[in-house]
Amino acid sequence: MVKEKVMLAFTDEALSIINSNASERKRGEWVSKVITDYNRIMSGVGELGNEDSGLLERIDNRLARIEKQLAVLMAKATA
Repeated sequence: MVKEKVMLAFTDEALSIINSNASERKRGEWVSKVITDYNRIMSGVGELGNEDSGLLERIDNRLARIEKQLAVLMAKATA
């Protein structure tokens, strides 16, 4: 994994969320994970479940991903 330093501007709300979820040394790592997770949610791509998982576990994982996508879309619609 290549790490590159960048400078970003965040709103006060976004910065308080970042600060409450990550230490000063782990902020970049946390933001990177949030961005990649968001991309997976919005594109519908991601772990589809381990093939060793049972049918109910795979359905549960898929339903959780759909719920996250719906929550993001609803938040965008009300913003």
